[in-house]
Amino acid sequence: MSCCSGMDKKIKELNTKLYDVGPVKQASDLSGLAPVGVCSLLTGATIASICLLTGFAVNTVCNLVGFCYPVYKSYQIVEAANPTNDQTKAILTYWTVFGGFMLVEAIIDNIFFWVPLYYFIRVAFQVYLFYPDLRGSAKLYSLIVKPILNQVAKLAPLITATPRAQPAGTAAATGKRSE
Repeated sequence: MSCCSGMDKKIKELNTKLYDVGPVKQASDLSGLAPVGVCSLLTGATIASICLLTGFAVNTVCNLVGFCYPVYKSYQIVEAANPTNDQTKAILTYWTVFGGFMLVEAIIDNIFFWVPLYYFIRVAFQVYLFYPDLRGSAKLYSLIVKPILNQVAKLAPLITATPRAQPAGTAAATGKRSE
């Protein structure tokens, strides 16, 4: 039995009822979201705003914003019969930039703590990263992440390569330093 069995019927009924509510109908028509989606988004945004304003569960709210939509898009790409290279590249770019951001944030978190309304800024930044029309992750990848990873890629063979045996008689094989 599915975890969501019976939910589809209830959601369809709720969509029908909510579509009769004027502002919900307008928002649904403008956004292209189903009425339940509009109400869910507004409810989530309201709860997230209250949490961000009060300081309650701010890290959790920020992580949910940064993870939920991109995880769903990743799922769609993984499950697609023929995902395009552009789709795959876009989501991998997002996760690369987001991972880098999370790493930097973990290192200098004590500084961010003192920035007023930091968590609002963080949520806006995360939306900027994944919102398709803004292409924020692609821009930051090209500007910051790619140059850094290009340098790391040059060092990777030196770190991961298996050392070759030195020919007999060389300084490395005899243990003597060359002067």
